[in-house]
Amino acid sequence: MNREQLILGTLLSLFDLANDLGHSESVRLSRLAGRLGATPAAVGAALRHLEERQLVDADRVRLTLRGLAVATAFRSTQSHGVQVAA
Repeated sequence: MNREQLILGTLLSLFDLANDLGHSESVRLSRLAGRLGATPAAVGAALRHLEERQLVDADRVRLTLRGLAVATAFRSTQSHGVQVAA
């Protein structure tokens, strides 16, 4: 998995886990890393990258409202058969 795939995968996995767990519960970094098949350090770096773009709160491992909107848009394009290059 390259860096771009890890970043997008982190965003979308965080979205999926938030939907599974309920949006009021934070996701554990180790769970997110396990889901992605990446190290916690690599996922932490991806979270910091996403935080710089105001898409996640890296400390709380949660999507921001902006991140929720972006992840929802990506998932919507995927459900309509549109392929998004990572």
